[in-house]
Amino acid sequence: MYKYFIFIALLFFSFCIKSPAVLDPPYFILQYLQNVNSTENQGNNSQCPAPAGPFNPGAIFDTGQTLCWNGAGTVQTCALWLPGADGDFNNVPNARSFVGPTQHCKFTSDYTIFDPLHGLTWKACAQGQTGSDCSGSVAAPINWANANAGLSGSCTELNTLNSGEGYAGRTNWRIPTVRELASIVHYTNNPHIENAFFPSRTFTGRPYMTSTIDARAAGNNWAIDFSVAPPMDVRILSTAQATSIYLRCVSGNAMPATSFVDQGDGTIRDLNTGLLWAQCSEGQGGVGCMFGGIGSLDWNQARGNCNGKVLVPGRVWRLPNINELLSIIDYSDPNPILPTIDTTFFQTHPILQDIGPLLHMIAIKV
Repeated sequence: MYKYFIFIALLFFSFCIKSPAVLDPPYFILQYLQNVNSTENQGNNSQCPAPAGPFNPGAIFDTGQTLCWNGAGTVQTCALWLPGADGDFNNVPNARSFVGPTQHCKFTSDYTIFDPLHGLTWKACAQGQTGSDCSGSVAAPINWANANAGLSGSCTELNTLNSGEGYAGRTNWRIPTVRELASIVHYTNNPHIENAFFPSRTFTGRPYMTSTIDARAAGNNWAIDFSVAPPMDVRILSTAQATSIYLRCVSGNAMPATSFVDQGDGTIRDLNTGLLWAQCSEGQGGVGCMFGGIGSLDWNQARGNCNGKVLVPGRVWRLPNINELLSIIDYSDPNPILPTIDTTFFQTHPILQDIGPLLHMIAIKV
């Protein structure tokens, strides 16, 4: 298992973000319509009612965090003592929403969970587990080579079940990307998943596989560990492809590629999410963020700086939550951070050579 990983509980760079604006409907509807007839979306072979779109595959869920704590670990009133903390913003940018586990109307041994925001359908249990509560059998670890080749226990194998009609009548099951799997992380629950909907009983000992390659480490993929094991807690980590880990399969259109627009005023708009970000790391400014320098900030300093930020008049800025920050990470870029922010739009000079305790502040637009 690769030695580097992302601590979800920390923000290593400090960007400020302006709370989510109403997303431009034509853009995300276009994203959906472009994929309506794709192979990924043509996988429902059953006579069962299928959920109707449009969906927003690029949207971001709220983290599920509803409480705030001080440095001593005491619960505080968010708005009073910790304004701008994640727990101070419920259902931002979008409320969490899942349906299931749902028994298939024809293949009654098959159970799925539907995500109506992104339009994704998840297999209710990890591979190897069965039943409405996943109590049948045990999770079966698999390595990347076997999962990618469609061997026994893979997501591809699900497409051949039920005499070729596929698990739950779907023939487009696949390994989720790291962004898709991260969307079902719930930062309050133990383990860190929507346990009211995802009944899988196995979250310790091994992480869950994603199809996202670690561009910095040949032979590694990104994986997500949902377990609660301090001091690590939930984490995204780089895992050797030869290592057998757990697998949870997904069906539906993949999340779209990132789509950013430089507003020309020191901000970047994300067309997928509607969020407006500060282009430079906190402490930097000017064209290409060449002036100033990135300063080390603790969480309270970063939160305070974003809360008081005046970048674009009339806009309220705040520190992003972890889901928002992860949405601008470019997992395909090996240089030099693990992984890096999309440096085509978000410029930081100098770029760090490792993941330090540096906060990169972002401002989000609501």
